[in-house]
Amino acid sequence: PVATRRGSRQRPLCDSIMPVLRVVATLSLLFGVFLGNEGVSGQSCVWDDQYGHHDMTPLAPNADRIFSFSDKGTTFYGNPCYPVPYTKVPPSCRTLGIQAPLYMLRGTQCFAGGNFADSERVGQVVYNGFAGASILYPNGSPLAPSTSVRLKTIFLFRCVTEESGPIEIMEDLQTMSLVVVWPTRYGCSRGFTDIKISWGWPFIFWFIFIVAIYVGGGMLINQRKYGLTGLESMPHVDFWREIPGLVKDGCVFTYDHVKARLGKTGYDQIGENANDEANWTTTAKAPGV
Repeated sequence: PVATRRGSRQRPLCDSIMPVLRVVATLSLLFGVFLGNEGVSGQSCVWDDQYGHHDMTPLAPNADRIFSFSDKGTTFYGNPCYPVPYTKVPPSCRTLGIQAPLYMLRGTQCFAGGNFADSERVGQVVYNGFAGASILYPNGSPLAPSTSVRLKTIFLFRCVTEESGPIEIMEDLQTMSLVVVWPTRYGCSRGFTDIKISWGWPFIFWFIFIVAIYVGGGMLINQRKYGLTGLESMPHVDFWREIPGLVKDGCVFTYDHVKARLGKTGYDQIGENANDEANWTTTAKAPGV
Protein backbone atom coordinates (compact mmCIF):
# COMPACT_ATOMS: atom_id res chain seq x y z
CA PRO A 1 0.00 0.00 0.00
CA VAL A 2 1.01 3.61 -0.49
CA ALA A 3 2.19 5.04 2.81
CA THR A 4 2.13 8.57 4.12
CA ARG A 5 3.23 10.07 7.40
CA ARG A 6 1.46 12.72 9.38
CA GLY A 7 3.80 15.26 10.89
CA SER A 8 3.79 16.19 14.58
CA ARG A 9 4.47 19.93 14.37
CA GLN A 10 2.21 22.12 16.50
CA ARG A 11 1.25 25.72 16.14
CA PRO A 12 2.90 28.04 18.67
CA LEU A 13 -0.41 29.07 20.28
CA CYS A 14 -1.37 25.42 20.75
CA ASP A 15 1.89 24.24 22.33
CA SER A 16 0.44 24.21 25.83
CA ILE A 17 -2.72 22.22 25.06
CA MET A 18 -1.87 19.89 22.16
CA PRO A 19 0.41 17.55 24.22
CA VAL A 20 -2.44 17.05 26.66
CA LEU A 21 -4.90 16.29 23.84
CA ARG A 22 -2.48 13.80 22.31
CA VAL A 23 -2.09 12.03 25.66
CA VAL A 24 -5.88 11.84 26.14
CA ALA A 25 -6.45 10.52 22.61
CA THR A 26 -3.78 7.84 22.91
CA LEU A 27 -4.89 6.75 26.38
CA SER A 28 -8.44 6.47 25.05
CA LEU A 29 -7.17 4.24 22.25
CA LEU A 30 -5.21 2.06 24.67
CA PHE A 31 -8.23 1.79 26.95
CA GLY A 32 -10.35 0.60 24.05
CA VAL A 33 -7.72 -1.94 23.03
CA PHE A 34 -7.66 -3.55 26.46
CA LEU A 35 -11.45 -3.97 26.82
CA GLY A 36 -11.92 -7.68 27.36
CA ASN A 37 -10.38 -9.09 24.18
CA GLU A 38 -8.40 -12.21 23.43
CA GLY A 39 -4.62 -12.11 23.15
CA VAL A 40 -2.50 -12.79 20.09
CA SER A 41 0.36 -15.23 20.13
CA GLY A 42 2.90 -16.36 17.58
CA GLN A 43 2.74 -15.18 14.00
CA SER A 44 -1.05 -14.96 13.86
CA CYS A 45 -3.31 -12.19 12.62
CA VAL A 46 -6.36 -14.44 12.88
CA TRP A 47 -8.57 -14.45 15.94
CA ASP A 48 -12.11 -14.58 17.21
CA ASP A 49 -13.65 -12.44 19.92
CA GLN A 50 -17.02 -11.06 20.95
CA TYR A 51 -17.04 -8.89 17.82
CA GLY A 52 -16.65 -11.78 15.42
CA HIS A 53 -13.91 -13.30 13.28
CA HIS A 54 -10.82 -11.31 12.26
CA ASP A 55 -8.22 -12.16 9.64
CA MET A 56 -5.51 -9.65 8.65
CA THR A 57 -3.25 -12.13 6.85
CA PRO A 58 -4.24 -10.89 3.36
CA LEU A 59 -2.46 -7.65 4.26
CA ALA A 60 0.73 -9.45 5.30
CA PRO A 61 0.67 -13.08 4.09
CA ASN A 62 4.32 -13.68 5.01
CA ALA A 63 7.25 -12.10 6.83
CA ASP A 64 8.73 -10.63 3.67
CA ARG A 65 5.55 -8.61 2.95
CA ILE A 66 6.57 -5.43 4.75
CA PHE A 67 5.71 -1.81 4.19
CA SER A 68 8.40 0.86 4.32
CA PHE A 69 8.57 4.55 3.60
CA SER A 70 10.61 7.60 4.52
CA ASP A 71 9.62 11.14 5.39
CA LYS A 72 11.68 14.02 6.78
CA GLY A 73 14.61 11.88 7.82
CA THR A 74 12.52 9.12 9.45
CA THR A 75 12.08 5.68 7.88
CA PHE A 76 9.57 3.03 8.95
CA TYR A 77 9.64 -0.72 8.34
CA GLY A 78 6.55 -2.65 9.39
CA ASN A 79 4.56 -5.87 9.23
CA PRO A 80 1.49 -6.28 11.47
CA CYS A 81 1.43 -10.10 11.38
CA TYR A 82 5.10 -11.12 11.45
CA PRO A 83 8.32 -9.76 12.94
CA VAL A 84 10.12 -7.65 10.38
CA PRO A 85 13.05 -9.77 9.11
CA TYR A 86 16.49 -8.52 10.06
CA THR A 87 17.48 -8.81 6.41
CA LYS A 88 14.98 -6.03 5.62
CA VAL A 89 16.30 -3.47 8.13
CA PRO A 90 19.60 -1.60 8.62
CA PRO A 91 22.30 -3.03 10.93
CA SER A 92 21.43 -0.54 13.69
CA CYS A 93 18.00 -2.19 13.99
CA ARG A 94 19.45 -5.70 14.20
CA THR A 95 21.64 -4.81 17.17
CA LEU A 96 18.56 -4.03 19.28
CA GLY A 97 17.90 -7.73 19.69
CA ILE A 98 14.11 -7.18 19.51
CA GLN A 99 11.86 -8.84 16.97
CA ALA A 100 9.51 -5.96 16.28
CA PRO A 101 6.46 -5.47 14.05
CA LEU A 102 7.66 -1.92 13.36
CA TYR A 103 11.08 -0.29 13.27
CA MET A 104 11.65 3.46 13.19
CA LEU A 105 14.98 4.69 11.83
CA ARG A 106 16.06 8.28 12.47
CA GLY A 107 19.40 9.08 10.98
CA THR A 108 21.54 6.14 12.03
CA GLN A 109 19.61 5.38 15.23
CA CYS A 110 16.94 2.69 15.17
CA PHE A 111 14.01 2.12 17.55
CA ALA A 112 11.82 -0.96 17.90
CA GLY A 113 8.13 -0.17 18.03
CA GLY A 114 6.97 -2.96 20.32
CA ASN A 115 8.07 -6.55 20.78
CA PHE A 116 6.34 -9.18 18.70
CA ALA A 117 6.87 -11.81 21.38
CA ASP A 118 4.89 -9.71 23.88
CA SER A 119 1.81 -8.96 21.78
CA GLU A 120 -0.95 -8.65 24.32
CA ARG A 121 -4.37 -7.62 23.07
CA VAL A 122 -6.61 -7.50 20.06
CA GLY A 123 -9.74 -5.40 20.15
CA GLN A 124 -12.26 -3.24 18.42
CA VAL A 125 -11.82 0.47 19.06
CA VAL A 126 -13.22 3.78 17.92
CA TYR A 127 -10.44 6.31 17.47
CA ASN A 128 -10.20 9.74 15.86
CA GLY A 129 -13.56 9.41 14.14
CA PHE A 130 -13.26 5.89 12.73
CA ALA A 131 -13.48 2.30 13.95
CA GLY A 132 -11.78 -1.01 13.34
CA ALA A 133 -9.86 -3.95 14.73
CA SER A 134 -6.53 -3.32 16.45
CA ILE A 135 -3.42 -5.08 17.72
CA LEU A 136 -1.14 -3.70 20.44
CA TYR A 137 2.56 -4.51 20.60
CA PRO A 138 4.23 -3.17 23.80
CA ASN A 139 7.77 -3.42 25.21
CA GLY A 140 9.80 -2.05 22.33
CA SER A 141 13.05 -0.16 22.77
CA PRO A 142 13.33 2.99 24.94
CA LEU A 143 13.73 6.26 23.10
CA ALA A 144 16.49 7.33 25.49
CA PRO A 145 18.88 5.39 27.77
CA SER A 146 17.67 7.43 30.76
CA THR A 147 14.07 6.23 30.56
CA SER A 148 12.50 2.86 31.34
CA VAL A 149 9.39 3.58 29.27
CA ARG A 150 9.48 1.52 26.12
CA LEU A 151 8.04 2.33 22.72
CA LYS A 152 4.79 0.60 21.78
CA THR A 153 2.99 0.19 18.47
CA ILE A 154 -0.74 0.03 17.85
CA PHE A 155 -1.96 -1.27 14.51
CA LEU A 156 -5.46 0.10 13.94
CA PHE A 157 -7.14 -1.50 10.94
CA ARG A 158 -9.68 1.13 10.00
CA CYS A 159 -12.91 -0.35 8.72
CA VAL A 160 -13.53 0.84 5.12
CA THR A 161 -14.98 -0.70 1.96
CA GLU A 162 -11.77 -1.03 -0.09
CA GLU A 163 -9.27 -3.83 0.44
CA SER A 164 -6.38 -1.58 1.42
CA GLY A 165 -5.73 2.16 1.57
CA PRO A 166 -2.85 4.57 2.36
CA ILE A 167 -1.17 3.96 5.71
CA GLU A 168 -0.66 6.76 8.22
CA ILE A 169 1.68 6.63 11.20
CA MET A 170 1.06 9.04 14.05
CA GLU A 171 3.76 9.56 16.65
CA ASP A 172 2.92 10.36 20.25
CA LEU A 173 6.07 10.78 22.28
CA GLN A 174 4.04 11.70 25.36
CA THR A 175 2.90 8.09 25.69
CA MET A 176 5.75 6.50 23.73
CA SER A 177 3.35 5.23 21.06
CA LEU A 178 3.32 4.78 17.32
CA VAL A 179 -0.21 4.46 15.96
CA VAL A 180 -0.34 2.80 12.53
CA VAL A 181 -3.72 3.50 10.88
CA TRP A 182 -4.32 1.09 8.02
CA PRO A 183 -7.63 1.51 6.11
CA THR A 184 -8.88 -1.91 5.05
CA ARG A 185 -12.07 -3.93 4.79
CA TYR A 186 -10.39 -6.64 6.87
CA GLY A 187 -10.70 -4.32 9.86
CA CYS A 188 -14.49 -4.61 9.76
CA SER A 189 -16.48 -7.04 11.85
CA ARG A 190 -20.02 -7.58 13.08
CA GLY A 191 -21.57 -4.29 14.14
CA PHE A 192 -18.64 -2.16 13.00
CA THR A 193 -18.58 0.14 10.01
CA ASP A 194 -16.46 3.11 9.13
CA ILE A 195 -17.51 6.02 11.33
CA LYS A 196 -17.21 9.42 9.76
CA ILE A 197 -18.06 12.77 11.23
CA SER A 198 -21.17 14.17 9.55
CA TRP A 199 -21.27 17.66 8.09
CA GLY A 200 -23.52 18.89 10.92
CA TRP A 201 -20.91 19.28 13.64
CA PRO A 202 -18.31 21.02 11.44
CA PHE A 203 -21.07 23.37 10.27
CA ILE A 204 -22.06 24.21 13.86
CA PHE A 205 -18.43 24.72 14.85
CA TRP A 206 -17.64 27.05 11.95
CA PHE A 207 -20.93 28.91 12.36
CA ILE A 208 -20.18 29.66 16.02
CA PHE A 209 -16.59 30.55 15.16
CA ILE A 210 -17.60 33.01 12.41
CA VAL A 211 -20.30 34.59 14.61
CA ALA A 212 -17.78 35.03 17.44
CA ILE A 213 -15.28 36.68 15.09
CA TYR A 214 -17.97 38.93 13.61
CA VAL A 215 -19.38 40.09 16.96
CA GLY A 216 -16.06 40.30 18.80
CA GLY A 217 -14.19 41.97 15.99
CA GLY A 218 -17.03 44.40 15.23
CA MET A 219 -17.40 45.48 18.85
CA LEU A 220 -13.65 45.96 19.17
CA ILE A 221 -13.53 48.17 16.07
CA ASN A 222 -16.56 50.23 17.15
CA GLN A 223 -15.17 50.74 20.65
CA ARG A 224 -11.68 51.76 19.60
CA LYS A 225 -12.46 53.63 16.40
CA TYR A 226 -15.81 55.25 17.20
CA GLY A 227 -15.83 55.29 21.01
CA LEU A 228 -19.05 53.28 21.31
CA THR A 229 -19.80 51.28 24.44
CA GLY A 230 -22.17 48.52 25.54
CA LEU A 231 -24.71 47.24 23.07
CA GLU A 232 -24.18 50.31 20.91
CA SER A 233 -20.77 48.91 19.95
CA MET A 234 -22.32 45.80 18.45
CA PRO A 235 -21.70 45.67 14.67
CA HIS A 236 -24.73 46.77 12.60
CA VAL A 237 -26.74 47.29 15.77
CA ASP A 238 -29.56 49.15 13.98
CA PHE A 239 -30.05 46.24 11.62
CA TRP A 240 -30.22 43.70 14.44
CA ARG A 241 -32.72 45.87 16.31
CA GLU A 242 -34.99 45.82 13.29
CA ILE A 243 -34.83 42.03 12.99
CA PRO A 244 -37.76 41.26 15.39
CA GLY A 245 -40.06 43.70 13.55
CA LEU A 246 -38.99 42.40 10.17
CA VAL A 247 -39.60 38.82 11.27
CA LYS A 248 -43.05 39.78 12.59
CA ASP A 249 -43.95 41.58 9.35
CA GLY A 250 -42.78 38.59 7.36
CA CYS A 251 -44.90 36.20 9.43
CA VAL A 252 -48.00 38.40 9.07
CA PHE A 253 -47.46 38.76 5.33
CA THR A 254 -46.98 35.01 4.92
CA TYR A 255 -50.07 34.25 7.01
CA ASP A 256 -52.25 36.66 4.98
CA HIS A 257 -50.84 35.34 1.72
CA VAL A 258 -51.62 31.74 2.67
CA LYS A 259 -55.16 32.66 3.73
CA ALA A 260 -55.69 34.49 0.45
CA ARG A 261 -54.50 31.48 -1.50
CA LEU A 262 -56.92 29.30 0.41
CA GLY A 263 -59.78 31.75 -0.26
CA LYS A 264 -60.22 32.76 3.37
CA THR A 265 -59.36 36.43 3.44
CA GLY A 266 -61.70 37.41 6.28
CA TYR A 267 -63.56 39.91 4.05
CA ASP A 268 -67.10 39.59 2.55
CA GLN A 269 -67.24 39.76 -1.20
CA ILE A 270 -69.03 42.91 -2.40
CA GLY A 271 -72.08 42.24 -4.53
CA GLU A 272 -72.42 38.67 -3.43
CA ASN A 273 -76.10 37.62 -3.55
CA ALA A 274 -76.93 41.09 -4.93
CA ASN A 275 -80.29 39.97 -6.24
CA ASP A 276 -81.44 38.74 -2.86
CA GLU A 277 -83.65 41.52 -1.51
CA ALA A 278 -83.49 40.04 1.94
CA ASN A 279 -79.88 41.16 2.08
CA TRP A 280 -80.74 44.84 1.54
CA THR A 281 -82.28 47.40 3.91
CA THR A 282 -83.66 50.95 3.31
CA THR A 283 -83.01 53.82 5.66
CA ALA A 284 -85.66 56.53 5.71
CA LYS A 285 -84.61 60.11 6.35
CA ALA A 286 -86.71 62.44 8.48
CA PRO A 287 -87.77 65.59 6.70
CA GLY A 288 -85.33 68.48 6.95
CA VAL A 289 -82.51 66.34 8.32
